[in-house]
Amino acid sequence: MIRQIEEFLRARNSGYLWIEAEAGMGKSALAAFLVRERGWFHHFVRYSRGKPSGSDCRIWPHS
Repeated sequence: MIRQIEEFLRARNSGYLWIEAEAGMGKSALAAFLVRERGWFHHFVRYSRGKPSGSDCRIWPHS
């Protein structure tokens, strides 16, 4: 999956990468790994019934 994410990001100059999966599948762990390894700016948010509430994630690569 990391290789697919890297290919996705290499092909674009900007935008969002949305990672979606069932609870417990490792989305937050993957995001934390990418943030730590690549030094990306990040913001973790949780969505509950379509409303922000605390800790899912969005990742913004930076140079």
